[in-house]
Amino acid sequence: TPPPVAAAPAEPPAPANRIVLRATQEAWVQIRDTRNGTVVLSRILQPRETYEVPEGGGLVLTTGRAEGLTVEVDGHASQALNGLVGVKRDILLDPARLREAAPGQAPTR
Repeated sequence: TPPPVAAAPAEPPAPANRIVLRATQEAWVQIRDTRNGTVVLSRILQPRETYEVPEGGGLVLTTGRAEGLTVEVDGHASQALNGLVGVKRDILLDPARLREAAPGQAPTR
């Protein structure tokens, strides 16, 4: 008799969004798609609230309180917003650029 056939492995879970914004203070955020100008998100995040940034590229972040946000890339804190205060515009939401950013050196377009 032939050996038993192993069951096919289960489908791997869908990958989580690579970039997550986490509010440490109340902070207004706007995410815009630079390819077509569409506003993807415009709201105030409350402390401890998170937002998973959609995949696909071309997105930029504007915030009214940079000190109230942290950015995580692939589950690791980015240093991009460290030390920044107040309004910051057109921060590129690019995983590689955010991961490599020096403290307070948020990549902009």
